[in-house]
Order: sequence, then C-alpha cells, then structure tokens
Amino acid sequence: IILLSGLAFSQSPGRTLSTVQDVVPPEAVERLRAIYEENEFAVRSFRADWLPDGSGYLVLETAPGSNVQVLASYDVASGKRTELVSALQLGGPETKGHFSIENYTFSPDGNKILLSAVNREGESRTVSHWMLDMGSGKLQKVKAGRNNRISPDGRRILFSDQGNLCVYNLQNECTISLTNM
Repeated sequence: IILLSGLAFSQSPGRTLSTVQDVVPPEAVERLRAIYEENEFAVRSFRADWLPDGSGYLVLETAPGSNVQVLASYDVASGKRTELVSALQLGGPETKGHFSIENYTFSPDGNKILLSAVNREGESRTVSHWMLDMGSGKLQKVKAGRNNRISPDGRRILFSDQGNLCVYNLQNECTISLTNM
C-alpha cells in the first residue's frame, strides 16, 4: 500500500521489520485496499431532472437486476417508477457494440425528449440521437449534432455539425444547413 510504504518505523533492538504487513494489522490493509484500490467509498454521482409539469423526475440509471442503462421517470406523489427507454432499444439487429445513453434534453413543452447515445464497439465510438415522444412512447432516430436544442414547437432540432449551424425537421426527416463553412 502506497500510503504506508514511505513511513519510517522505529525498530526495537534485535527485531527487523521487513514489510508493512509486519506493522499494520491485516484488517487495516484490507480496508485501505478497499478504499484506495477498489474505490469502495467513491462518491457516486446523481442527476435527476424535473418533468416540466413538476409531477415527477427523470433519472438515467441501471435497470434493476441487469447492467442495462435506462431512462426512468419517478412519480413524486406515488413513487411509481416507469421505464421510458432502455439502451437495448437503440440501434437494430445489425448494430454491433454496446449503447449507452449519455445525455437527454426536454422539448420546451415537455412532450419530447432528445437522447444522445454512444455506441462503443472495440476502440470505436459512434454518437447517435433519438427522439422519444412522451405521449406515444415512439422512439425515432434523428439527426442532431453538437450543441443541440429542440424548437419551441417540438418539430425541429437546431444543432452544429462540422462548424455549420443546421436544422433537422422531425416531420419530413430533412436537414437544412443554415451556414456553409
């Protein structure tokens, strides 16, 4: 253990200390390893976002009994948990790798959620975007780059792509570049 390796110990005559284990009880060594090597007491982050109507909140979490990431909502009054979308729903049968949901953004009216997901396959990393309709539960793959924002009416996504400002229309699935760099 690094913490104790640099300490100088006074030795009694006739006794030589050869290792840290000679001085530190095994229980303490186990606890120090758990703290510093296994991060047993590491702070776990928590992010929750209120639903626009204040009736509950959204959380990115791991589904109970699995290692699959989900976006779940919790009702404040009842505590009821509802799974809105799972990382397993992203992609298709031809998709390889492992998806994780990195971020989400509400539409101003609260009826839609824009998801940013990452697909990791080996060393490669691909970002994709999905729109979740809260009313129907429909999940639609959309085009949205960095710094994306949903329009006030929830029908378009403004984003930047390779230095250009673009708008993606959710109804006709067309992208218009507003700038040309």
